[in-house]
Amino acid sequence: MVLSLIHVPERGLFKSEPAPSMFGNPANENMDPKWTSTNWLTSRFHFSFAEWNGGPASFGALRVLNDDLVQPHRGFGRHPHRDMEIVTYIIEGAGPPRAALFLLPRAADWYPQD
Repeated sequence: MVLSLIHVPERGLFKSEPAPSMFGNPANENMDPKWTSTNWLTSRFHFSFAEWNGGPASFGALRVLNDDLVQPHRGFGRHPHRDMEIVTYIIEGAGPPRAALFLLPRAADWYPQD
């Protein structure tokens, strides 16, 4: 079987900059000099997700594939995930210490803010 990659240009993805409260975070603070955006999170959706329904619903069992830019000194606050596995890969920078990650029963996974 030969696999091929398809490059999806940034302009082909839906851009979301959600309010911090949607993910259990306090309001954006004054601009951190290390931030590259005025919002804590910039997401680009490959599939219909959250407030966007203009794309495909899924790819097989894969339901969500987002390119997220999370600003330094922020992270995702406590918010639920049901019936899914979360996979995160970091391209640049660092995530929270491994000890800061924990899992509750699968039907109610919660991930802490760093």
